Amino acid sequence: MAAGSYSKVDIAISYVLLIGALVLEVMSSIKAMFSSWTSSFLLKPRRDFTRPGEEERSMRILLGRGITSVRRFVHAAEWRGRYWSGSMGQHNLLQLCVGSRVGRMSKIARWMGFEDPWNTLAYCSSIPVSAFIKQLLVNHVLSRSVLPTDEDHIANSRGLAALKSKGLYEELEWSLDPKRSLEQTILTWHIGTNIYLFWYKKEKPEQTNAASGQGGDDAQRQQQQVDLVEAVEALSNYMLFLLASRPYMLPAPVDRGMYANSCYELVGVVCSSAEDLANLLLRYYREEAEEEARLSSNMPFDTVLENKPKQPNLSDIIPFDTSLGDAQDRQKAYRLDLTLHRGCRLAAELIHNGMPGMPCAAIMPELIAQVWIEILCYAGHRCSAYSHAKQLGSGGELITIAALLVEYVSVQALAMQPPLPSLSLPF
Repeated sequence: MAAGSYSKVDIAISYVLLIGALVLEVMSSIKAMFSSWTSSFLLKPRRDFTRPGEEERSMRILLGRGITSVRRFVHAAEWRGRYWSGSMGQHNLLQLCVGSRVGRMSKIARWMGFEDPWNTLAYCSSIPVSAFIKQLLVNHVLSRSVLPTDEDHIANSRGLAALKSKGLYEELEWSLDPKRSLEQTILTWHIGTNIYLFWYKKEKPEQTNAASGQGGDDAQRQQQQVDLVEAVEALSNYMLFLLASRPYMLPAPVDRGMYANSCYELVGVVCSSAEDLANLLLRYYREEAEEEARLSSNMPFDTVLENKPKQPNLSDIIPFDTSLGDAQDRQKAYRLDLTLHRGCRLAAELIHNGMPGMPCAAIMPELIAQVWIEILCYAGHRCSAYSHAKQLGSGGELITIAALLVEYVSVQALAMQPPLPSLSLPF
């Protein structure tokens, strides 16, 4: 075909595509040339046996130093967010349920059948990972200096080791039963943590006044407690954020339906705030538990929940919004939701052990923080490598940092073990 048979438009498009491809290739080559990987490869020391004791001065080293100097001059490390974003997602179940019931956009999404995706998007946020949480994570991982095969290793314990260390294993072991799924554990401890924190913040002035004359470092101790409570709340919201918004960052298989069911049940509760909702849940659980304990004192807790011998009137304590049209269905689902009941039971026991005068009252926030750290490390260690790598492209996650830290400490622990004794073979 003759050259003159091509139209000017086709020729112009071809030149634009050619120039664009050349620009992209040049940019890719420059980025590869001045990347941190290239600098690390060129500057990697190599032993020169012909000149022992002398520093290698090859063209490779000089080129690596030149590239490093250029990177520092143009601040190349700040060009891309390739490193960990330093933030952690936040998602609070009680706040979501209170806001979703009255929110205009949530009502529209509910009418269109997209309530769950909208609520997950609208009620998720992020906060910077505080230096206190980083130090808390590092300290707790280092404190679990046992073999990776030990059940108390932080990658295996899922919170049980923290209960053992604080002397509450017998009382709270049921809430971290390894036979239950990780999603149930996260929901149970998220609900229990939220209700406990509302109680703790209300009782905090009394505890502060009680400790006001103990010594000169009271202010520092109280600030540490404030940081600890904030860390507990952030870790609890972060683990629920992973379950609701990024379930692929948790060990498979993940049943997100439990979370959706809890949202469905609690969205119908009429209340003015998350604290009001927490108080209603705790009040109903206590009245229900008193009645069940009176009638079935020797039955296991889960058996009691499944049989329900007699219950206080749910609508008298927890009012459900009849304008949603399915208030009775939500009430029935709430009665049958064992995870919500376990969360309220956990809150009641945390509050009981946190009462002034109880042996574990002073360490309850620390205990809850350690449980969440162990759940975080357990989930991160068992999350797939593909999910960790995939999320690194979007700024990374705290759970990935925790998994890398656990892996590093585990390798160091194995390296410090004494070598196995040599076997004398008969031949």
